[in-house]
Amino acid sequence: MENWNKTSFTELISDRTKDGIKLPTNEYNQSGLTAIIDQGQEFIAGYSDETEGAFTDVPAIIFGDHTRVFKYVDFPFFLGADGVKVLKANQEIDYKYLYYYFLQAKFPNTGYARHFKWLKELQIPLPPLETQENIAAVLDKCTALIAKHKLMLEKYDTLIKSRFIEMFGDPVQNSKGYKYKKLEELGKWESGGTPSRKNNDYFKGSIPWYSAGELNSLYLYDSNEKITETAIEESSAKLFRKGSLFVGMYDTAAFKMGIATTDCSSNQACANIFPNRDVNVIWLYYELMEMKKFFLQNRRGVRQKNLNLGMIKGFEIPYAPSNLQNDFAAFVQQIDKSKFVVQKSLEKAE
Repeated sequence: MENWNKTSFTELISDRTKDGIKLPTNEYNQSGLTAIIDQGQEFIAGYSDETEGAFTDVPAIIFGDHTRVFKYVDFPFFLGADGVKVLKANQEIDYKYLYYYFLQAKFPNTGYARHFKWLKELQIPLPPLETQENIAAVLDKCTALIAKHKLMLEKYDTLIKSRFIEMFGDPVQNSKGYKYKKLEELGKWESGGTPSRKNNDYFKGSIPWYSAGELNSLYLYDSNEKITETAIEESSAKLFRKGSLFVGMYDTAAFKMGIATTDCSSNQACANIFPNRDVNVIWLYYELMEMKKFFLQNRRGVRQKNLNLGMIKGFEIPYAPSNLQNDFAAFVQQIDKSKFVVQKSLEKAE
């Protein structure tokens, strides 16, 4: 690699955005003759029934000026709204190699500001074309393997959801006719707290301390910050038991959830329930996930829509028999074993 030539971005790449036609979002269709590529995370934003005027000098690299998203496109397309750059090379190059190079390139993240000025400062290594093609071929295989693993994880999640509906029906409609119970009846509820930031020593401990934004999976294994036992004793923070369920309350994190795998703590944006003996926490997690959209309709606020602990405790859910809860939880745990194997393979591939 030390012997590879390096070429400046401005020497190698031309900005061909002006050669593409941008379509407003109100012209996007769910299907059509020509794809629309924008700067969003989804590869294709929509479709158009038009073909005339589509960008046809492909392959090309699409760059999201605001989002820093790169896309390799090898078919005719229209451009999405503002923030899209169409990049073409001025010399013979393997575009897949160029795409993978951009994916790992390091340049500042300045939020929703434009990033193209930083991209133009890159020095791009250019091995011989055959080497470029070999690198791209290897990375294509890795990318396909990663996509396969991710698809398998999605299918496992779909299987769990299907099993839940099969066993308990739609909890919003209560299609099984179960008796309703308020959430406050199902266990001990508390909310978290934040130790004073003025005392840095509070945050030099080993007790996981979660924010609501970290509640992104069934099980919680580690937190971004950790606090001390002294912080628990001297502040509003509380120690929650292993096996309790966290529920986010504020804004976009409302009804994010996760089950604690160790004794831990959280900030005040999280509610916590340690379930009664006849309540299976795994079943409760999926029950609440199925009812999430329904509960979110109760959020209050103008600038920021929130829930609070009292509101959550007052929510009612159809309460399934304990034996069915346990059967479902056993099914989830069995699926989780398979998901664990796939997740490890995914991490290795990545």
